[in-house]
Amino acid sequence: MDGDLDCSQLSRAQLEEALARIDKSKYPVDYHRMLLELDRRPPESPQARPAPSMVALIARYSLFFVFGYLFLIFLSILGVMRSAVIASAVTTVAMLGLFLHLAWRHPIPYVRAAIGVAVTGSALCAAIDAVGTTSKPIKVFVATLALSFATASLAGTLHGTMQLKPPANNRWRGP
Repeated sequence: MDGDLDCSQLSRAQLEEALARIDKSKYPVDYHRMLLELDRRPPESPQARPAPSMVALIARYSLFFVFGYLFLIFLSILGVMRSAVIASAVTTVAMLGLFLHLAWRHPIPYVRAAIGVAVTGSALCAAIDAVGTTSKPIKVFVATLALSFATASLAGTLHGTMQLKPPANNRWRGP
């Protein structure tokens, strides 16, 4: 019978499904009750994803770091990257992009994650370089680590300047 439906016992998903299937000309009272019940309820909040662990962040970004390094080795083998200056510039821009993405996506644990990525990525790159070339792994590690720390610092600074926040004394006038 029209009007016998108790909408309070139904979940939001069940109400939405019933609303999509109901014949509103045959059951106008139930249709309006379902509409009112949906309007009365607050919308369901989307499921928040838990923040990734520090180990997962470092592993993920170190993996991208190493893939970038392997790509540069591949380009140098092909003869595309003959100049050390061009290779250094490409490496710096790629690292800056990586650390900016890390700062943008995970601003709260950025410093610890950036240090972990710099150390882990540099160690992996030194290990890869030690296997494939005659250069000294310590030299590669120190050079990559210094470049990583410099670009991570620059990325953190750039990301910090993009967020204009008023000072604590509330005398900021803003743009």
